[in-house]
Amino acid sequence: MDHSALKEKLQQELENLVSKNSDIFNPVLGVANTTGDFYWTGAAGEAYAGKSLPMAADTPFFIASITKMYTAAATMILEERGQLSLDDPLSKHLPGEMVSGLHIYRNQDFSDQLTIYHLISQTSGLPDYFMDKPRGRKSIFDRLITEGDFSWDIDLVVDITKNSLTPKFPPESKSQIESGKQANYSDTNYQLLGAVLETVMNEPLHEIYAQLITKPFELPGTYLHGYGDSQSKTKKTPANIYYRTIPFNLDKAMMSFGPDGGIVSTLDDCLRFLQLYMDGTL
Repeated sequence: MDHSALKEKLQQELENLVSKNSDIFNPVLGVANTTGDFYWTGAAGEAYAGKSLPMAADTPFFIASITKMYTAAATMILEERGQLSLDDPLSKHLPGEMVSGLHIYRNQDFSDQLTIYHLISQTSGLPDYFMDKPRGRKSIFDRLITEGDFSWDIDLVVDITKNSLTPKFPPESKSQIESGKQANYSDTNYQLLGAVLETVMNEPLHEIYAQLITKPFELPGTYLHGYGDSQSKTKKTPANIYYRTIPFNLDKAMMSFGPDGGIVSTLDDCLRFLQLYMDGTL
């Protein structure tokens, strides 16, 4: 199949997704190869519920947990610069009252053993403040579905983690012999990692992303939600996000996610970031 025919086929597949599925509203797709001789972006559906504005390839959208790749990249850049080490205990960069009692598993306190390595590699054993359900209560995810938009901060994340949830396992060993046995995907890890970055650089998170990634690597449509006016050249509103068939306005929540899910980007920027990430440029 020649490139023109392939691009037409890809666009048709996107349009079929919308026409044949009642719960897919505004997909975007980008395809590029490593040699640079094929590059295509496309979109289908409506960007904003009820406004009859077509989704376009340059419409900004929430990249959700792909944000964690930006947070990980920023961490590794600082590690390369010698501003932190993956072996640093959290207590080196975060307040003692935040770390104390953070990881108590089967009556043993592992809080002092937690390192940056455990956060970035999802091997801390810490529970997920967002999806895990406290006993007899709703998770934050469930609350957003049933109650609507609200905000939180790192202090609430730590409080939930310490007082309402239980760790999954002790922090994973980093040794080659013992490591690789246990991991648990937890948004808590990246909330804490964002706090570490802010402490190390003495800057707010949106400035850290800008200084380390989006400005030097020319990602003009990528910014932390809530800071688009100063960080991004685009003035477009991010496309709607949905829960099943319900469009959600989660402005407060998306600002609260921060390092674990708060970035807005564009398709071109996403493709460029992935290339930079995978080829080692970052």
